Order: sequence, then C-alpha cells, then structure tokens
Amino acid sequence: MTSTPSTALAAVIHPPYSPATIKVESFPIPDLKPTTLLIKTHSATLTAGELGWFDGMTDPIRPGYEISGTVVKVGTEITRFKEGDKIIALTNYRGGSLAEYAVVDDFAAAHVPKYLQKDLSLASTIPMNYLTALQALQSHAQLPTTPKNPKPTILIHGVSGGVGIYAALLSHHYGLKIIGTASSPSPILKRLGVHVVPHTYTTSDILPHTSNSQGVDIILDTVGTPSIISAGYSVINKSPSNKSHFLTIVVRGGRNGYLEYKEAVAKQAEENGVHAELIVVQSDGKQLEEGLPNLEEWMDVVREGKYDRNFEFGEEGVREAYETLERRDRKRGKIVVDFQ
Repeated sequence: MTSTPSTALAAVIHPPYSPATIKVESFPIPDLKPTTLLIKTHSATLTAGELGWFDGMTDPIRPGYEISGTVVKVGTEITRFKEGDKIIALTNYRGGSLAEYAVVDDFAAAHVPKYLQKDLSLASTIPMNYLTALQALQSHAQLPTTPKNPKPTILIHGVSGGVGIYAALLSHHYGLKIIGTASSPSPILKRLGVHVVPHTYTTSDILPHTSNSQGVDIILDTVGTPSIISAGYSVINKSPSNKSHFLTIVVRGGRNGYLEYKEAVAKQAEENGVHAELIVVQSDGKQLEEGLPNLEEWMDVVREGKYDRNFEFGEEGVREAYETLERRDRKRGKIVVDFQ
C-alpha cells in the first residue's frame, strides 16, 4: 500500500474570488468514502470563466475541476480502479483539483489510455471539453451509432475552439455534414471536412451545404451570444418530419447569466418550434473512457489546441495561471498547472 502524508498543499480562492486572493494552504487529507479515490495530482487544468461561478458566495473555494494523476488509495466499494492506475477526471464540481492530493468520485474518473500515459499534462486538458462535446452529440442530440442517409447536418458555432474542435471530430466520426463558424479555415478543419463560414453568416452561406437545402439538423453553440440564437433559428431545419436540436453550452456571467440565457433560448425555441437545450456538462468517467479511443488517431488535433501555457504549482504560479486565464487578449488553449 502506498504511503501518503496526513496533510497536503492546495490552492484556495478567498472572496472576492480574484487571482489576487489566491493562497496555497495546508489541509488534512480526508478519509475516503466507499466510492471515492485519492489521487496524487500530476496536472490540473483551469476552466475559462470559472471565477464567475462563485458569484454570491462568501466562503473560501478550493478551485480546479480537471485533473490527471495516479490513484494512491481506493474506497472500499470500488472495483474499476486500483492503486497505481493513471486517471483523468472532471471532478463533478466538487472542485479541489489544484492540490497535491485530490479526492475524486469513482464515477467521474476514467483510465488514461496507453497512448496518453506519457503526457499526463495533455491528458488533464481533455475531460471538460471532450465530455461537453460527447454529451451534446450522444446524450442530447442522440446521434445514432451508424450514420443516417441522407447525412444530418451540424452547424458548430466556434468550431475552432476547445469544445468546437472536439464536436467537429466527433461529427466526422459519426459521418455528419459539418458547417462551422470560424475566423478562417485551418488545415485541421479541412481534414475534418468542415465547411467554414463567417460568424456573421447569412442563410445563403448555410442552406446550400445542407441535405436538400432544408437547413441544419443540429446547432451546437459554443460561443453563447443572443445574436447567435437568432441567426441559428434562421437556418435550422423546421420540417415537421425532422426533430432538430439547438444546443448551447453555459454562457459567461455566473448564475444570473446562465438563467438569462436559458430563458432567451427557451423563448425563441418555442417561437420557432425547435427543440432547444442549454447544456451543463456532467461528470461521467465511463462515457469519457469509452470515447477516448476516438481521439488516438487525432492527437495532433488535440495537441494543437491543448495549451496556452503551463505553470508550476505554488502560490505565485497559480495566481499567474488565473491572471492569464482571465486575460481577454490571450490566445486560445488550456491553462495547465503541473505538480510533477
């Protein structure tokens, strides 16, 4: 059995929840519940906009929601994992991945496949964005495992972003026609067969590239602005025989922004007779693990968007990581804090 210390260092954000209020403090390592794992952290990835999630709170927060590392202890009811396993996880919004040792629910964890085990920093960037794309297309749009004929068409707003590129990869895997908004086509988008249109597209940019020019069957909005809702409904397939989906991920602005956007989506969906959902990604280690083999042949796609920068764990490093995350002028890519 691996020996573990009784205490460990962890990042804590104090009100008013800004990079300047981050401290690194010592905490006792908690006893495991029957269905939790203790992970020795290799890397933790920050999530864009996460400081806004704490609006209205008053207690210190243990941040960090994506993690890679090694299992050092397992709860008494766990059979999927053993000590020494390499795992990645989205921590089910319990937070706390910015710590030397972190507790993770077993249902949230996925084994790291062999092709990723030599780059656990990269592995830590995958859970949030990839699970969001998986759940949008598998759980919400309910895509069949074999392509239909004629092929459904998906429009991905922000196709070159973190969630967007995974959605394009999965859409390619499912055999969909793919249209995506981006500032310009990239070689990777061309490889995936994405027809790129400007963010300020018109119906003439979209409809000729859909089956029978009837409109798109799925819209995945990864950008989150009211103008995108209106534009999307002008190109979606409203045929009575077709069940179209307008799917959007959570927007910026904390709880108030989420509720306002959810209301706007629901109102316009009702007016247009379209099924719409505002998606909040859920931790699901089994779904993540089952989807990881799809990435092996596309690791250059994953690596291209993986990092903005890496930082070393410590008070100065974590503060700088969050300062970089909050900068509006930074390039796209994940911010990773490495422990090993």
